[in-house]
Amino acid sequence: MPLLIWTEDMKVNVEVLDDDHQKLFEMMNELHESITAGHDKNMLREIIARLLKRTKTHLDHEEHLLEQTGYPGLAAHKLEHDRMKQRSRKLYDRFESGSLAVVSIELKSFLQNWWLMHIQGADKQYGPYLNSKGIH
Repeated sequence: MPLLIWTEDMKVNVEVLDDDHQKLFEMMNELHESITAGHDKNMLREIIARLLKRTKTHLDHEEHLLEQTGYPGLAAHKLEHDRMKQRSRKLYDRFESGSLAVVSIELKSFLQNWWLMHIQGADKQYGPYLNSKGIH
């Protein structure tokens, strides 16, 4: 059973960002399935590394769009992103240096909760703004 299910009400109505969010959900589900199946650390490392790389790429792209359009909430939005990246990096470093099961589950839980809250909160706020600037 998937960890995250994309629904239409999660859309921010910016196609490229909605596509990214859906892909990130797919990657989170891949991590969840890998943990559930008991895959080894090398497999989990590869999945987590791809997920974190894709996350950074998405967040950078999102910030670029917000900066390009003069989004008034950019500073606060970027701060959320920065905190998420720092927390993810710390959890990944703990995963590398120690407890496979605990840290991979903690990282999965953190990312799951963060993405759900961030998309439905901060990201939903910029959707109408970007749409008003002609970005759909």
